[in-house]
Amino acid sequence: RNAIVSRLVPTLRAFNPELVLLSTGFDAVAHDVGNARSTNKGALPGIDLTPEDYLWVTQEIQKVADMCCSGRIVSVLEGGYGRLPDAGTVEGPGRAGGGDEAPRSP
Repeated sequence: RNAIVSRLVPTLRAFNPELVLLSTGFDAVAHDVGNARSTNKGALPGIDLTPEDYLWVTQEIQKVADMCCSGRIVSVLEGGYGRLPDAGTVEGPGRAGGGDEAPRSP
């Protein structure tokens, strides 16, 4: 979380985007097969993100989108390497943006 607050958020604000594209991969979720780094010495632990972590990061990015581009954010969900143990992991990015459906054209 420190890296998000100290590096990502200030960089994104300085960039001042007209639209934020958020690609959310789930290979960093706890227990995902892709969440371990292999070395000659064996597997090292991965990031082990929780559903709450995904929600928090998405909320932080949404705050920047609200300031810079009237909240315009497109969120794309990407997979991990295994099955997600908790559907709540995917729910986070949707809840952060209000969970509303995309506006329909008149």
